[in-house]
Amino acid sequence: MNGNRRVQNQQHEKKMVAWWSLARRRRGVVMRHVSTFPTPKIELTPQEEKLFEVLQFVRKKYAPKTTLRVAGGWVRDKLLGIPSDDIDIALDTMTGEAFVKKILKFQNACGVPVKGFYIVKKNAEQSKHLECAAVKLLGHELDFVHLRNESYTDSRIPTLSDVLATPEEDALRRDITINALFYNLTTQSVEDFTEKGILDLHRQVIRTPLPPTETFLDDPLRVLRAIRFACQYDFTLDAALRQAIQSEKVKTALVQKITRERIGIEVRKMLSGTNPAMAIQLLGDANLLPIVLPTTYNASTAAGLAGIRFVQAHARLVNAAAHDKTQFDFRQMLASVLLPMAGGTDLAATLDAMLTHQTPLDDDAAIVEHSLAYFRQSQARDLQAPKRRLDAIKDELKWSKAESKHVADLVEAAERFLVMVSANPARLNIVHLNLWCRHHATQFNQVMPMLWHCAHPTTTHETQPQVAALQSSGWASVTLSKVLMKAQDLQKAVGTNTTWKLSELLHTVAVWEWMHPEATLDDELAFVETVLAPRVQADK
Repeated sequence: MNGNRRVQNQQHEKKMVAWWSLARRRRGVVMRHVSTFPTPKIELTPQEEKLFEVLQFVRKKYAPKTTLRVAGGWVRDKLLGIPSDDIDIALDTMTGEAFVKKILKFQNACGVPVKGFYIVKKNAEQSKHLECAAVKLLGHELDFVHLRNESYTDSRIPTLSDVLATPEEDALRRDITINALFYNLTTQSVEDFTEKGILDLHRQVIRTPLPPTETFLDDPLRVLRAIRFACQYDFTLDAALRQAIQSEKVKTALVQKITRERIGIEVRKMLSGTNPAMAIQLLGDANLLPIVLPTTYNASTAAGLAGIRFVQAHARLVNAAAHDKTQFDFRQMLASVLLPMAGGTDLAATLDAMLTHQTPLDDDAAIVEHSLAYFRQSQARDLQAPKRRLDAIKDELKWSKAESKHVADLVEAAERFLVMVSANPARLNIVHLNLWCRHHATQFNQVMPMLWHCAHPTTTHETQPQVAALQSSGWASVTLSKVLMKAQDLQKAVGTNTTWKLSELLHTVAVWEWMHPEATLDDELAFVETVLAPRVQADK
């Protein structure tokens, strides 16, 4: 656990321990049932107090028999001392649309412009089964729904009952207990109708309101949501919940009943959350990685987990906002898991040489020969592998083409580096390295931590500054810059009847320029005419 999470958890524990101590003093025993557990009080910000006062005014004036309750995530986060603006209002006697229209009536009477008002209707064809009304009030974006009692079809997307539910029914249909808490605006108190939520916050446990197998079979996506929330708050999974996740019946339901798009959304949230390594650990423990990851995933769970742990730790090192849940690039995290961790002493020596600049320069003839070897090595690779990986991510996680390509490019860059090292085990080939940097400049900073862990699988956080040094080294600035010679002049000098591609000629000249930073255009022309052109002509 990192320092920021430890401090945050200590703060949470202090609050929970205070409630717990109060209960023990009152009862003289350790209380194990939530019905005797003291109900905590939520401290509202001045903005929240004003907002709730306005909502209560509207309720009393236009819907006095209705009770307004803030539901779910806002209550959970406020009890944990985490700021939240995700305010969902649940109503017990009318729909969200009906109450929002009361707000609009109030705003019109006050001459206040209406902002952010819209209705999300039920639409089975668009998989919108939960009706919701939204409006912006006092700078807060609010969602209004009526208390729900859902049933599930084979699509596993909840179908909203037209009958208004009780708070107990709504709470029991939710995914986990800590998401089933309400804040009653009338009584200004927290309500725990499952009689488990407050206790589970104290115990830092993820548990379902109903028996977990029943909950998961209702909607198998809740398996992934439970894991995600455990990672988000560094909570543990309840023993019965862990056992239910292992159930083949639940896994089969997850595969058969949940769309890949919904799975992809949860994977993205896990890998961009506060602890992607913990997510991979829990998914691996439950044997869910082959289900949720693309079919291109073939690394061992242990290797993939070790890799993502290192990359995550390194990201925390270089990111000043390490406690920010949006700090992690989910694309890099997935690439770290997908990359087969195969390094060794040769890779370690190459990275060390890059770091210490122990890279002897080659003469002009060697530049050409090494460039040719690199190009032929590239042509010998399975050129369709990156596309297959891209398609697998795009089709099986339903990520965008750009996101999928980013992951595929990271894995391809890392694999190309490993191939380059294996082809030059004796020493660092500076020409090959230069060409690799030019081809993978945009992936350089994200690939380096992945490669470093391949080379040093047992490394600790103490070596992460060395990775940061690599990222800020001159190698990171090697790009596909234009050469002094014009492309048409280069083509004319070497001739057109050749097996070399024009792009390969340009890359070779670019490497030569990098090794001769003071060279003029005349010097470059001399290199092309006396060294490059004769070698190219020999390949006819």
